[in-house]
Amino acid sequence: GPDPVPLAKALPSRARLLLLGEQAGGRLLHLPGDLQGRVLVAYPYLPSDGTSEGRRAFHAFLKRHNLVPGPATRLAYAAAKVAVAGLEEGGRALTRRAFKDALERLYRFETGVTPPLTFKGRHVGAFGTYVVAFDPVERTLGKARWVVP
Repeated sequence: GPDPVPLAKALPSRARLLLLGEQAGGRLLHLPGDLQGRVLVAYPYLPSDGTSEGRRAFHAFLKRHNLVPGPATRLAYAAAKVAVAGLEEGGRALTRRAFKDALERLYRFETGVTPPLTFKGRHVGAFGTYVVAFDPVERTLGKARWVVP
């Protein structure tokens, strides 16, 4: 993703900087202190999301397949869980339409590693994001809030 430091330097003095956490990563630590109170970071999930059983299953899956944990791995795992649920629910004579309809019936589907997912109508999945304030002086994240547009 784009480097947030040049973006921050180009901001007007009172503007907020909204970043995607998965892209900003450790580069948050290089933001200038004059942005204190103006940096918001969006995350699709928190490490605490899902269920303890789901997180255990995910870590066992990683170990079994010799995979490295990370955001992309976690989201791919969740996507695979959704795909399997759609395939199973779609039935033996699966068609594209049956698969789509099965996905649209998912309501608050627990992947075990993300917030519950729903695909009704708009096929959005998780409708919202966590927003966390980042303090570039203290180099800390504040309390996460789930925000729905």
